[in-house]
Amino acid sequence: MNELSAESPRKSRCVLVVEDDEGLQKLIIKRMQKAGYQTLGANTAREALKLVLQWNEENSELVLLLDQNLPDMTGREMLEVLKKQNSRIPFVVMTGQGDERLAVEMMKLGAADYLLKDLNLIDLLPEVFNRLFARLETEQRLKAAETLIRAAAEEHRILLDNMQFQVWYLTDPLTYGAVNETHAAFLGARKEELEYKNKLSLPENYAIEAFWRGNEALFKGKVVQIEEWVPHFSGEDRCIFIIKKPIIGENGKVTSAVCSAEDVTERKRAERALLESQEQIRIQQLKFQEDLLLSIIQILELYDIYTRGHSENVARYSSLIARKINPDPDWVKQVYWAGLVHDLGKMLVPTQVLNKPGRLTDEEYELVKMHPVWGAKVLMTSEKLLDIGRYVLHHHERYDGQGYPDRISGSEIPLASRIICVADAYDAMTSHRSYRTPLTPQQAKAELVQNKNLQFDPAIVDIFLSLNSESPEVPEGPGWPRYT
Repeated sequence: MNELSAESPRKSRCVLVVEDDEGLQKLIIKRMQKAGYQTLGANTAREALKLVLQWNEENSELVLLLDQNLPDMTGREMLEVLKKQNSRIPFVVMTGQGDERLAVEMMKLGAADYLLKDLNLIDLLPEVFNRLFARLETEQRLKAAETLIRAAAEEHRILLDNMQFQVWYLTDPLTYGAVNETHAAFLGARKEELEYKNKLSLPENYAIEAFWRGNEALFKGKVVQIEEWVPHFSGEDRCIFIIKKPIIGENGKVTSAVCSAEDVTERKRAERALLESQEQIRIQQLKFQEDLLLSIIQILELYDIYTRGHSENVARYSSLIARKINPDPDWVKQVYWAGLVHDLGKMLVPTQVLNKPGRLTDEEYELVKMHPVWGAKVLMTSEKLLDIGRYVLHHHERYDGQGYPDRISGSEIPLASRIICVADAYDAMTSHRSYRTPLTPQQAKAELVQNKNLQFDPAIVDIFLSLNSESPEVPEGPGWPRYT
């Protein structure tokens, strides 16, 4: 048995010889069997019709070698009977006399060949039927391929139309190819209104620009991604994430493009809600920190009678200087808070040392000098207060490097710390202390000028002296506490 393909066996081939001349019939059958074909014989049309109508096509493939002149009917009449029975059997016609008109008629009825009963007939038959079965085999392969293509196309259509993603093809930058139902539904259209249509011919509400943007680059071989809020046919704006990919042909050029779009509206709304929630949490955390720091400052003022009002004054002076240097409100606010909590570490200094009316001993002074370190350590336990803690740590450094705790100098000292240093010194000099009377504003300013480049940054002293420092005002802003 021969094979139809490498994958599946081919049906056996059988030739039914319909010929009333028994001698000729036997010769034909013998020759066809020798050529490898199964053969059957029938002397009349009715006998042949019975065999054909009872034939099981699953077992073997049947074709006819049909004599035109049979005792009970003509070959043409037999073919008409088969046609009425919806039985279409491939056939070859043979006749004893040449008739051009009959030959044409038989070929129109589907004859694979038209043969004369002459001396060459027997030798011609194997070649004729080899051609016939080769043609039938090709036709079967084509039909099978068409069936597979139609099935694949239908599966592709069903898959596309049942996808939640929008999918469409482009044949050029301005022309749709196939479109799935989801994409058409988003635009409020039917597929037929979009498929194989040029953008310029579409109604305006179908030609949403976002779906066409980037197509020129796409057809130059670029992958295009777009996320944009676009109008849904219902009137609601929806956020769409679009990906477009070129399809490259054998010549290396873009032949078409496949595009898909995902509606990410709900995800975007959820992300926005999450961000808003996180922002509210952040605001509440900041407010809590601010309230907590304010409470600590109030406790410090109860703990140290000489710091009462001092922290607020230093914060005000510092913020005014900072705003002159850099008006960024976030930075000014940081400087303000650093000034407000610069003496936080004094809560760890014993009260008998902190409020001692006379001069401190060297040991007591070394203890007091630890307050920037202790204050910074408390503040730096919070990641959000790291910068403020650093400013507090260095607010007693001197511009000439003779300060504490790290003896750094000049620009090594954080700018905010240099600002607080000037504000702190001025308020301390103009405030009452048990061990001395306060200086006047003019005397305190003179001290600042005298200690430029030594204790203080000269540029910051100059900025401070340009302010109305006797009655400074803190710039307004959310979360900026104001003492009364």
